[in-house]
Formats: sequence, C-alpha cells, structure tokens
Amino acid sequence: ASDSYSKAAFAAYVLGDFELAVENQRKAVKYNGDATNLFYLAKYQARNQQIESCIQNLELAIDKNPSMALAVFRELDLANESEVLKLIERKNEMINKKILMNQTILKTKSAVAVLNPTIVRFLKRK
Repeated sequence: ASDSYSKAAFAAYVLGDFELAVENQRKAVKYNGDATNLFYLAKYQARNQQIESCIQNLELAIDKNPSMALAVFRELDLANESEVLKLIERKNEMINKKILMNQTILKTKSAVAVLNPTIVRFLKRK
C-alpha cells in the first residue's frame, strides 16, 4: 500500500497538485514511515508551503537515515528553503560536536594506553 500511495503522490506532484501529493505521501508514511517516505513528504510539504511540517518530517528522515541531509541538495524544493538549510546546519553542528567528542575520547584512551605500561612498571618497582 505504501508504494502505491507514494507513486500516486509523485504523480500528483508532477501534475502540480501539491496538496494531493502531500495527502498521498502522508498515507504512504502511515503504512511505511521509513526515511525515504518521510523525505518525500517533507519535499511535497515544502512545495506546498507547509514549512513547519516539512522541517519536522525532514528532521525525522535525517534522524532515521543521516544521508538524507545530503539528499536535500538534490531537491530544489528543499534546498531553496531557508528553514531547511538551517536544519541542515544544526544537524551538521551536532555531527561535528560528536566527532570532536569522539576524537577527545580516542585521545584520552590513547593517553591511558601509553600511561598504563609506565604505571605498571612504576608499581612493579615498589
């Protein structure tokens, strides 16, 4: 059922009936709320000027599959919306913070690994 609604949504979108596209894609999400269906719902909502709902669904799609953040730049309906770009920027900042945190953890683990043999030798002397 999800695929049928998704195809109907795409057909409506191509024909310029953006409200019907949103309606059908919502039904597709109801049956299968995967990242792809949420992404297309966000796209159709952006085209239909439902920006708040677009952002909510796009964020869910990105949370389920982070590569959806990159897919935004292939879709002008999304890439032209300033609120969408702000969402991508926030997600990017979160990713950068996680990377920095992981680097700090790795450096700490490396330092501990280097110190451990030294500590063990020191303790053996006593």
